[in-house]
Amino acid sequence: MSNMLPKLTTGLAALVICYTLSSCYKTKKHDGPLPHDPTPVTTGNPPLPATNAQWVHINALPADSITALEMAGNVIYAASAPTGKIYTSTDNGANWTSTTAMGTGVHISAIAIGNGKIFAGNFYGTMYSSGDNGQTWTNEGAPTNAVTSFIKWYNELYCSSYDNFGKGVLKLNSTNNKWEPALTLGLGDVRVSKLAVFNNYFVAATSDFLAVYDPAAQIWHTKDYVDISQSRYKNTRFPSYVIDMIYDQGSALAQAYVGNDDQQMILRTDDQGATLYPDTIGIRADAYEDKYLMRGMLLGINKIYTVTNQYKGNAGIWIQHRDKGAPAGTTWARDEEFLPGVYAYAIRQFNNTLFLATTKGLYYKTL
Repeated sequence: MSNMLPKLTTGLAALVICYTLSSCYKTKKHDGPLPHDPTPVTTGNPPLPATNAQWVHINALPADSITALEMAGNVIYAASAPTGKIYTSTDNGANWTSTTAMGTGVHISAIAIGNGKIFAGNFYGTMYSSGDNGQTWTNEGAPTNAVTSFIKWYNELYCSSYDNFGKGVLKLNSTNNKWEPALTLGLGDVRVSKLAVFNNYFVAATSDFLAVYDPAAQIWHTKDYVDISQSRYKNTRFPSYVIDMIYDQGSALAQAYVGNDDQQMILRTDDQGATLYPDTIGIRADAYEDKYLMRGMLLGINKIYTVTNQYKGNAGIWIQHRDKGAPAGTTWARDEEFLPGVYAYAIRQFNNTLFLATTKGLYYKTL
């Protein structure tokens, strides 16, 4: 195996990412927006103008690294790494307010709304919470290593962590507001880079395998990213990393670095993880050359999006997409876009507008 996995972890140090490549998963159920913080960054701006199919920078926000992006109710949440603040908008990005700072160098990796609070996890395992929409923050300590994603399942809030000491999955205890290891029986001490829900099944993408939890039987079903029984793999798992996952009409797609093949790819399952296979036609990905680094997916209203950073040659972001429900083998390259001179952290959609979190602030494009 080449140096691709170190590239996935240490190579993003310049983007202030430590052993994590994931933004928070776009949950499908929320508690709803919290009371809006009255501290304005901008007020009275008209709605964002149409962009004529171009990506446009939102000048109301700092032109620095927006490391996490989430939508809840009618509120957009965008986390700034240098300031340690979360910026919110209730009018589709036209006007923004700011929380107070959690501190310098916080580098938020994931945001969630639950239990009447905002939760912000960072790349070093520290969790912050606010019950007054960010006017004050409570440092919950470091219940784990790097927080990589949040997800809601049966109205309970979970987070994943790149932690191999039995804390890969944690659940919020709503009574004491503490994060505690959850669903660990049968999962083992594995690092978890992403959580998702597939047709009401709880899914954890670990460094060793894809794990699907059966709530009726209360057991995990696991599937290797490749068939390690093949002679070339010598029955050995190399560490893998799932960057992002989405679930669409019975099929799940995952941006993944597969350690056994030393290759980035999009893996697909049409049977709740029982089988996995590549769905990569036209995708921007590579292995040991390290030119590309996948950086997020989005299940939009009409399309599925995949975002990849290009580090060699003409540096920038590739935004590729295809229709929802597209069969396996459909190209990702049709109508692909390139945004030069900037790198991505996450892509989200709010109504008819796409938002792109980058190292130089937040961009948007109307559809």
